[in-house]
Amino acid sequence: MLKKITFLFLLLLTIHAYSQIVVNYDDSFIMKFDNKISADTQRMADKFKQPIPFKLEINDSISLYKEIEKISNQQNDTQIFIVGGTSKNIIYTNFVKGIQTEQLSVDDKNFLIKDSVVKYPWKLTKETDKLQGFNVYKAYFNKDENTLVEAWYSKEIPFRTGPDLYLGLPGLILKLKITYKDQSNSYKLIEATKVNLGKSQKINPLTKGNQVNREEFKKIYDEYIKKVKENIIIDKSVDD
Repeated sequence: MLKKITFLFLLLLTIHAYSQIVVNYDDSFIMKFDNKISADTQRMADKFKQPIPFKLEINDSISLYKEIEKISNQQNDTQIFIVGGTSKNIIYTNFVKGIQTEQLSVDDKNFLIKDSVVKYPWKLTKETDKLQGFNVYKAYFNKDENTLVEAWYSKEIPFRTGPDLYLGLPGLILKLKITYKDQSNSYKLIEATKVNLGKSQKINPLTKGNQVNREEFKKIYDEYIKKVKENIIIDKSVDD
């Protein structure tokens, strides 16, 4: 018990001295099949399973969550398009102002969605585990009738944030699992792979992109998806 208290005390001192934490996450979409599937379906499932690396920078009262760019984004763009239809997801959060700015890219155009920080109806449990050397606790909530969000957070890292748009727990979220009732064979998994302490660096607000609200962005996205589907039909008819 004394060792644990000493560790937490030293960790808090270190966080105060450096005042910045950088967490690496792997974002994956897992599909499982009970029955034998075709080779094409298996290849698609394997592509989904390969993680997309993200990084969360936390500096005082600000955080920035973004994809770690690779030399080739072909696989990533395909995966994000199928699951969410967008790419280049970057999220800037100002906890003092209670504002989140999300940068999304559709058809190689950047858009900024500025919104208030969402207060999720987390339900805390006493279930515990260990991730990256930290003790974590389970919390969850039903996002809607179809979606269950499960988080594992550590009180030992006193930042009330996490990957993607999820935050508001009494500690840093190190693992997220999102399951869907209508897709019992699949789930989204975001899990920390590394937690680093660093010297304080300024995190700049997001400025690149046209500012829109969520309704406006949905219309832009729907139009893009419609265009893509039409092009696929045309290409198929040409091939035939």
